[in-house]
Amino acid sequence: MACPSALARTTRRSLAQAACPCGSSYTVQQNTALQAIAQGCELTLSELAAANGVQQSDLIQAGNTLTIPGCNDGMPAGTMPASSAPPASTAAASSTGGGSCPDPDAALAAHNAARAAHGAPPLTWSTDLAASAQAVSNACMFAHSQPGENLSGGSTCTDATDSWVDEQQFCPCTEFSSEYGHFTQVVWKGTTQVGCGLAQCSDGPIVTCHYSPPGNVQGQYAANVS
Repeated sequence: MACPSALARTTRRSLAQAACPCGSSYTVQQNTALQAIAQGCELTLSELAAANGVQQSDLIQAGNTLTIPGCNDGMPAGTMPASSAPPASTAAASSTGGGSCPDPDAALAAHNAARAAHGAPPLTWSTDLAASAQAVSNACMFAHSQPGENLSGGSTCTDATDSWVDEQQFCPCTEFSSEYGHFTQVVWKGTTQVGCGLAQCSDGPIVTCHYSPPGNVQGQYAANVS
């Protein structure tokens, strides 16, 4: 399978902020955006998993060495052009791993912007929660699996977060309602961690976010949503 042309790949990289290390071995780091890398090489995550003989959910494990299928434009194996490689300091500082969101830092920032507007402390990213959320998205079944879970069909994790925050228009939020339950989970003051995952399914993308401790606890809305 060939990578896109140099021009097309450069354009795609400017959008996905990821290189296309095709035809090379690639060691997965905690903050690796495999979704963006796969898209940059015109691959799906399932194709990338199949090429490496692993389950799609296992792609995101830090330390895995993956082979990115072929490249016909002469890029040396194992290299990433400097124009598209993320700065080393950025990679070292990021802690938003565990899932396949192409935009985990932006999704976390969107959560915390909404929380700040409603008097809730900021969340931290949990790689464990992101991994469990990714497993739910990978199942491609749009159905809740546990408390403290938001689902969306958004094309990115930030788009999904923004759609959940938009539910505030249906407040006041004094008890649980499906009209604004995603929003109240986003801003629930007692929640301290979040992790999200995205999968491309046959009916479209599914974004899942998991939260800890879970919100939307009946009888605790007044203390947790403002």
